[in-house]
Amino acid sequence: MLNHLFIAGLFTLSTVLIAPAQALEACDASTQAYETIDDLIDIPTNSAWTYDVIPTQCIETSMDLMDALVSSSSKFKPYAYCQEGSDKPVRSKIPLCRSEKLVQKIQMQFQLVMDCLDIPAKAIFPLINVESGFYPNAAAPGGEDTGIGQVTPIAALDVDMRWSWLEDHIQASPKASCKSLQPLLPTLKLQEMESAFICKMIDPAVNPLRNSLYTGYIFLLNSKYYSDYFLENDVPNRLSALMGRQIESHEVDEIIHLLNILTYNMGFEWMRSKFAKYLETQEANGASLDMETFDYKNFHKDSFIGFLKKEDSSRYIKLVIDRNNAVEQKLGQGTCSEFKNIRPSSALEHMIWHPPVIE
Repeated sequence: MLNHLFIAGLFTLSTVLIAPAQALEACDASTQAYETIDDLIDIPTNSAWTYDVIPTQCIETSMDLMDALVSSSSKFKPYAYCQEGSDKPVRSKIPLCRSEKLVQKIQMQFQLVMDCLDIPAKAIFPLINVESGFYPNAAAPGGEDTGIGQVTPIAALDVDMRWSWLEDHIQASPKASCKSLQPLLPTLKLQEMESAFICKMIDPAVNPLRNSLYTGYIFLLNSKYYSDYFLENDVPNRLSALMGRQIESHEVDEIIHLLNILTYNMGFEWMRSKFAKYLETQEANGASLDMETFDYKNFHKDSFIGFLKKEDSSRYIKLVIDRNNAVEQKLGQGTCSEFKNIRPSSALEHMIWHPPVIE
C-alpha cells in the first residue's frame, strides 16, 4: 500500500482540495502507455452489468484527490514506470496523462472483473479510492505494493495458491463478464512471481485487468476468512444477544463487508483480534448494541469505529473514511460507494455462507 501515515498527514491539510489534474510534464510514451497500447480485451460499453457501474466522475475525483496529495510534497513519488525490456521500475511523482480513454479503460476493466466475481464495484470503491486513487501504475515508495489494488507479492502468492477456485468459478459462470475473462486467465496469472513483480502488476498490456482480478480475489478470500471466523466463534448469535433480537443475514454481511474493507490494509489477523476484543468487551460490560454501532461514520467512543480509531496508529481507518467522505461531498452520497446494504450474490454469497474448502 502507499505510505498511508504520510498520506494521512497530507490529507488532513487538504480534505477539501479536489483540483483537476495538472500536467507536471509533457505527455510522453510512458505516461500515455495505457491509452496507446492495444487493449487486451474489448468490452462493449452496453454490457449488462449485475450491479451499478461506477460513474467515470468517481474515478476522476479519486484521481484528483491523489493528484492533490502528491502535489503537496516534492519528495512523494507514488507512481512507477517500467521501460520496455527492463524489470526495474522508475519511481516518479508524474501521474499518467489523464484522458477520457484512460478513465474509461480503467472503469470498464475494473467493472468487468468485479461483475464477474459478484462484488458490487461500489462496495469496493472506498478501498481503491485510498489505495491508489485508481491509478493503475501506483506503487508504494520503497515497497512492492503495486497497481490499482496495491497488491503485494505475499497477497498475490496467496491468490496463485488458490487459483483453481478462481478459475473454476470464472469458467463455470454464464455471465458475459466471466466469458470475456475465460480465455485470458492463462495470460493474467502471474508467472515467476519472484522477478519483476512491480512491472508485471502495472504492465499496460494486461493492466488494470490483472491487478483488478488479484484485488477482487483477495477481497473474496478475506470474506471467506471472516465467514469461517464468524461461524467458528458463534458471532451471529453473540451479536444477536447484544442486540436483544435475532440479527439478520444481510446485517452480518454488512459487518463482514466493513471488516473486509478495513482488513485489506491492516491484515486479517490484526482486524480479527480487534473485533474479537471489542465483542468480548461489550459482552463483559453488558452493552446493548444495534447496527448503528457498526456504521462506518459512527466515531462515538463506544462504537466499533471509535474503538478502532484508538487502536490504529497508522490512521488508515480514518483515511479510508475521510477520503470516501470527500468524494461524497463532491458527487453525492451513494454515487460512488456503498458501505451498507451489501447483498452479495453468486460467488460472494457462496464464499460467505458456504465457503469452499481451501487446502
